[in-house]
Amino acid sequence: MNTLYEFSLKSLVLFMALLSASRIIAAEYEAISVAELKAAMSDGSVFMIDANGTDRYIANHIPGAIEYYTTADLEAELPKDKDALIVVYCVSEACKLYLNAAHEADFFGYTNVKHLAVGLNGWIEAGMSTESVDIKEARKMRVLGEFPKITVRELREAMDEGSVFLLDANGSERYRRAHIPGAIDYYTTEDLGAALPEDKDMLIVAYCSSPICKLYKRAARDAKSLGYTNIKHLSVGFKGWREADMPTEKTGG
Repeated sequence: MNTLYEFSLKSLVLFMALLSASRIIAAEYEAISVAELKAAMSDGSVFMIDANGTDRYIANHIPGAIEYYTTADLEAELPKDKDALIVVYCVSEACKLYLNAAHEADFFGYTNVKHLAVGLNGWIEAGMSTESVDIKEARKMRVLGEFPKITVRELREAMDEGSVFLLDANGSERYRRAHIPGAIDYYTTEDLGAALPEDKDMLIVAYCSSPICKLYKRAARDAKSLGYTNIKHLSVGFKGWREADMPTEKTGG
């Protein structure tokens, strides 16, 4: 009887833990409704980030939202008040692209990050207004977006498929201590052209330490100068990779 009771109790504890974990994951970023977002916009009490991709943003976005992928320094754009309402969104309820922008705002210490669950589609279906970008500004944005961001999840999937080549731009000492598995150390690679894959269209991902680090750009531009056409960067950096409990490896003792 005692054994059965203990088993049942342990099963109940495990079930509750799993249920709690699933709720935390599901509610990581609280949803905000169209009506609530509209009210916040009327009050001027919200900062919005569009994570739909540059071309979609150019064609259509919520008025006042910034474009995540071409914002080189997100921290500089975000409000000074760390408790300010930050709303991120992508195209629809099924879309999860907003998560990378939300995680980055989290990284910078913002405590009130929410997402528009219905996405841009739901905003439009509710009869809300949108705006687009004029041709001259659109050209500038496409230049700024020369190295699109890639999420931790997208990178992990590419690694599992064996369809990515990784460039670590953190510096040789940091690389030796820990790096993403399979990445090469940009700074000790004497002939980058020889190290890179033959396929010029293969996905190349450069990264450095964190969202505020821009050292990846040198590695990315070197790859671009060698004719590679599909270069992205891990915007959350190695720090974000580790915080997502992704694997790492080290070189030497």
